[in-house]
Amino acid sequence: MKSGNTRTKRRSLPFSLKKIVPAAEKIGFTTLGILLALWINNWDESRKKREIEKETLLEIKAGLEQDRLDLKETIFGYESRVENVTRLFNYLERPTPPPDSLATAMSQLIGFSFLLANTAAYETLKSR
Repeated sequence: MKSGNTRTKRRSLPFSLKKIVPAAEKIGFTTLGILLALWINNWDESRKKREIEKETLLEIKAGLEQDRLDLKETIFGYESRVENVTRLFNYLERPTPPPDSLATAMSQLIGFSFLLANTAAYETLKSR
């Protein structure tokens, strides 16, 4: 048996905490910087998408307003033709229709109306 000091020898680690802490700080700050950059990028992308969505919705609204005006005009055209047909039937039911009024009523029957819907904003939305 050996006499003397029975202290157990401490094994020294191949690295020291003095070197680990700064390295961990660098890794942490780098990770934090990358995450912050990704968050900012995602925020900016969603902001751009919202702007595009607003523009598209405004285009759709303008197209619908124009379609509404076109529909009013188309409805007016059909309503005036219905009135002229009714007037023509009234003239035909008389024993002797006045020739001038009949010619005027007949000439106002000619025409057509149709609605050509504005689909530009919808087509743009489909392509995105």
